[in-house]
Amino acid sequence: LGALDHVVGVTHECDVPAEARTLPRVIASAIPEHADPAVVDAAVREASAAGAPLFRLDEPAIAALAPDLFLTQALCD
Repeated sequence: LGALDHVVGVTHECDVPAEARTLPRVIASAIPEHADPAVVDAAVREASAAGAPLFRLDEPAIAALAPDLFLTQALCD
């Protein structure tokens, strides 16, 4: 869109164009980070079975960036 200079934050998946990699990430894992692999596996299985997301918006980070507009998409299969 040619509007990267207006983008204030991105998700962990945003890596194109390369400049997007330098922007603040506004998403966090809903799964315990730095946990034992068995704990992570169990949490992912539980969330998946419940249809719950594996990531969540980092609302304080988003509020601090004070965006005017959100661009989103559904989860890619």
